[in-house]
Formats: sequence, structure tokens, C-alpha cells
Amino acid sequence: MWFIIAVGVASILVTVMEAAKLRKKKQLKDLWVYSILLCISFTFLVLNRLHIHIPTPITIVNFILEPLSNVLYGWLQ
Repeated sequence: MWFIIAVGVASILVTVMEAAKLRKKKQLKDLWVYSILLCISFTFLVLNRLHIHIPTPITIVNFILEPLSNVLYGWLQ
């Protein structure tokens, strides 16, 4: 739990420093991308540290394509 809090505080500190630089340079699109990627990565970190299963992209692809594969295989027999 302390690790999550420490990484959260570090992320906030780095974000404050980077956000100031990006706002000063009027790079608002970069600031949005940076914020979104930081939120996604922090969410994955928390889920991983709490031992919550996160499906891999190949699992999602298999879930989508397996029924299609079964239908095509049935047609070809």
C-alpha cells in the first residue's frame, strides 16, 4: 500500500512540474496526452499491485475472433 502512495505522490510532483512547463509553452495537446497516459499507467500500477487480473490484448482478440473462426471452420468442412 505504501508503494502505491509513494508512486502516486511522485506522479503528482512530476505532473505539477511538467504541467507548468507545458502550459508555459502553450502545448495543451501534449499536456492532455501526458495526463491521459499518466492516468492509464497509474491505474495499471494500482491494479497490478492489488493483484487484480488484467486481460492481455491477445485474450481480447481471441474472445472476438474465436466465434468467427468456429463459423468459418464449420463452413469449410
